[in-house]
Amino acid sequence: MDTYSSIINNNMNTTMRTLTSLNIVLMAPTLISSIYGMNVINGLETSRYGFVICIAISVLVTGVKLVDSAIQTPHLTIYETKKVLKNS
Repeated sequence: MDTYSSIINNNMNTTMRTLTSLNIVLMAPTLISSIYGMNVINGLETSRYGFVICIAISVLVTGVKLVDSAIQTPHLTIYETKKVLKNS
């Protein structure tokens, strides 16, 4: 019974680690889009390319975070990420 519990805890640890990494990566575009969507004048509403700039910044920041997390945590493979998302 202890062995089974240890295996379950190890699998849960891997799942939580993967979900935490995905959450950190997806936090940046959420923040950028929420700042862009505020009802205050921040300069992007009056610009002709404000929406494109916001999307470009979101994609750039997300890409940088993905590369950074892949370098810092090489244990998170695409296969593990797909497996975790499929099981949740």
